Amino acid sequence: MAKESLLAPWQRSGLKVAFATMVERFGGYDVAAMVTGKSISTLHGYGNVHVDAFAPIDTVVLMERAWVGSGGLPLVSPLLARQIGYIQVPVPEGSGEVSRAAAAVVREAAELVATHVEAVADGNLCDADRAEIAAHCDALIDRATRLRAALAGPKLTLVSKPEAA
Repeated sequence: MAKESLLAPWQRSGLKVAFATMVERFGGYDVAAMVTGKSISTLHGYGNVHVDAFAPIDTVVLMERAWVGSGGLPLVSPLLARQIGYIQVPVPEGSGEVSRAAAAVVREAAELVATHVEAVADGNLCDADRAEIAAHCDALIDRATRLRAALAGPKLTLVSKPEAA
């Protein structure tokens, strides 16, 4: 007896297609098998909409880490986030320069508001206006994320204490 899925069919197939696409873009199933330690047939099952098995989270993390490390963008984790009502944004390493990062947030917010005011001035918000406003929203999210990273400071390096003589 097959276990009933709690995901809608479009959610299931979306996750499977995203996984299969990531594997193919990363170099295929042979490469994915080397990265994850999983067999090629198992990996095929994770990306096949007709197979019940899903990639375990550690497999997704290994694949996405390798894929992002080679210049790609994550495919599965943003879809997971979206399916629960969130978005995934990259978090850059913090520089500790909070004032500059905060100024960039305020500057982008002002540009967003100015673009919106100009767009609605004629009483008509067309698709081009919406796209321009959306671009400013995306830029504001980026600036805010950079500010958040700056607040965390630069990446810490752990140094062991010298042993007592």
